[in-house]
Amino acid sequence: MATLYQLRIYNRSGVLRAVLTDFVYLSYVKEVNAAGLLEFQLRADHPAILELELDGQVEVWRANPALGLDWYTDFIGLFRYERRSADSDGRTSYVARCPGVLSLLGRAIVAYSSETANRSEFTSDPAETVV
Repeated sequence: MATLYQLRIYNRSGVLRAVLTDFVYLSYVKEVNAAGLLEFQLRADHPAILELELDGQVEVWRANPALGLDWYTDFIGLFRYERRSADSDGRTSYVARCPGVLSLLGRAIVAYSSETANRSEFTSDPAETVV
């Protein structure tokens, strides 16, 4: 038996909104010390699209009963991007991209002006205060 996959979609408050097994495709990359990326495609009329919201959590769950592996979370991402498209035959599709949760670390920009007291300039403060 092949490996089984589920997508679990949560809103920003952490409430489970949908469990999907009928995605068109699912692709994700896990990286050490990097955010990684999840991408999946749904039919353009799939009801779960309405449950996706900016920074909502999307989890990839995986199982392989033949190997004795029960369901477990293999990847966690935050919904950030969507793409709707149509092919030459008029079939529409929906693709969602969810960078991993470590992507949050790259969002904050602390850009104080130079020589701002206690922000970019420290005088006679102990090292632990500066850090």
